[in-house]
Amino acid sequence: MDVVIVDDHDDTREVAAEVLRLQGFAVRDFARAEDALDAMESEPPRAAIIDLTLGAMSGEDLARKLRSTGTADHVALVAMTGHTSARENEERLWDCVLIKPVDPFDLARTLRDIVAQK
Repeated sequence: MDVVIVDDHDDTREVAAEVLRLQGFAVRDFARAEDALDAMESEPPRAAIIDLTLGAMSGEDLARKLRSTGTADHVALVAMTGHTSARENEERLWDCVLIKPVDPFDLARTLRDIVAQK
């Protein structure tokens, strides 16, 4: 399964990507939302794990853009953040909200479950 990870914290992104690869996922990872947006519009993944606090474009901005263009119609969007307020998910941007720290093996299980429901 193709997964995109967007997180500007290198260690978090790299550890999550490596564990998911070991679990059989094909992972593309990005530090910037803008780079992820370009890649996802040309080749949508099955799931995207997106941190909320990024650079110029936030994770929420990225999710809004993906939802508005229809790119996310068949992509499970997962917020992975330290901001507990994201659980409210008022705009319904996210298929799932995970609060850091997230066990990478739980992340793999969650991705499989969410994609199966999408």
